[in-house]
Amino acid sequence: LLTCHAGTAGSATITDGSNNNTTISQYGNAVVSDFGPAAGMKSVYFDGSGDYLQCTLADTLGTNDWTIEYWVYHNNLDDNDIHCAFGTYAPAFYYRSASNAFAYYSGTHNANITPIAHKWYHMVYSHNATTNKMMVFIDGAFIEEATYNGNISSSTFRIGDDSTSAWMDGYISNLRIVKGQVLYTNSFTPKASAFD
Repeated sequence: LLTCHAGTAGSATITDGSNNNTTISQYGNAVVSDFGPAAGMKSVYFDGSGDYLQCTLADTLGTNDWTIEYWVYHNNLDDNDIHCAFGTYAPAFYYRSASNAFAYYSGTHNANITPIAHKWYHMVYSHNATTNKMMVFIDGAFIEEATYNGNISSSTFRIGDDSTSAWMDGYISNLRIVKGQVLYTNSFTPKASAFD
């Protein structure tokens, strides 16, 4: 449904590498960076104050199978930092400072890991429509599985914000949304290169 590709360092132009060719609009000072999870990988830098990307997806995820995948790096963990969100925050995927945990907003459930700043994390949220379960993987390791009955009905998608001013302070790399597939069901080794 969406694959974010970053171009030249310092540029505000981020493109969609999927067949949908969705226009991704830049707000604030969000720019492409050569800093990435591995050699040759790029990211988008968010300075923690008014920076985000927004697009209108070609379709909604609804209650289908889906997978959201990205790399994230936090400059600090002082406040809530939104990684990405549908609509406003229905749902949002983020760092929750009060819990010192990666979380998603669909209640109060949090991923069972204690993040640290200045480290790349590979994040996967994978929803199985048959079981109504969402599996969470961090750095390829299975973290948890929780009931998720949400209907993602908004096609508005933001990266680095969810309209609550919980601005991302750090970097996000190689984000993609896949509709209709549960890409991961067991622990795996994250791909340390740009998506094909």
